[in-house]
Amino acid sequence: MTPYALTYGHDAILPMEIAVQCLRIAHQHDLQAVSRAYNKRVKNKSFEEGEIVWKAVLPLGTHVAGYGKWSPTWEGPFIIN
Repeated sequence: MTPYALTYGHDAILPMEIAVQCLRIAHQHDLQAVSRAYNKRVKNKSFEEGEIVWKAVLPLGTHVAGYGKWSPTWEGPFIIN
């Protein structure tokens, strides 16, 4: 593996490969389509001053040993300043 591939997860792409439309570029385009489909489900949320919010304490699916499945996952409420 090249240092570039270890850093960025794929080999460097030459400008000529983009112009010729090699198989590797076509495969990368498919990955962008998957990314767009995933990002379509993400909902933007903006907060304004004075709103009451909860803060996540633990990542989803994790538990504190003493509480088991009854572990608190949220903390708050907090008011946005």
